[in-house]
Amino acid sequence: MESKINHAGNDRRIAGGILLASAVLLVALMGHHPTFASGPALIRMMHGAILAIMLVQAIGFLFFARWMGGGPAQAGMLVMVLAVVAGGGAGLINGFVVPAMMEDLAAITNRAPFDLLWAANQALATAGIWLTSVAFAIWSSILIHRKWPVIGGLGLLAAALPVAALASGMANMHLNGAILLYSVQAGWAAMLGWALLRRN
Repeated sequence: MESKINHAGNDRRIAGGILLASAVLLVALMGHHPTFASGPALIRMMHGAILAIMLVQAIGFLFFARWMGGGPAQAGMLVMVLAVVAGGGAGLINGFVVPAMMEDLAAITNRAPFDLLWAANQALATAGIWLTSVAFAIWSSILIHRKWPVIGGLGLLAAALPVAALASGMANMHLNGAILLYSVQAGWAAMLGWALLRRN
């Protein structure tokens, strides 16, 4: 029994540290998100860093879901994996595929491939936001049930606001809108990490 308690405590502390650190770094990098005028090299570097932090954050959520235990928490993790795949796909398109095409001067004369890639980027980025919100809603409902009403309530808010903004047309996944919506979700991840670290 004591071993299980220590194991759960380790999962909680690891999850808290990873989620807090990765959320802060993600917001910082998103605030310096490059544009296509920045040049292919910087675009690759920044998107590569953002994708790496997304993967690290996913590991933090994995420890969090393991700490919570149970089928619903694992279902939330499955949804989060899908969110990371979608968001990662969007980042790969804008961070690596498009810059590679930009370096081919002949390709720039034809906008059709760029328009197709932009549409794919927007669809994947939007799906990533929606899926993350679903995972947050699942986990937040569990937290509220387990007597974590404040962090659970804030999680439900962080799940609802991006979805409402996208569904109503008040925000989109263009650069400024994406930074705002990602920051809302990263903000809850940071608060969750802090709460996990502070729990006795």
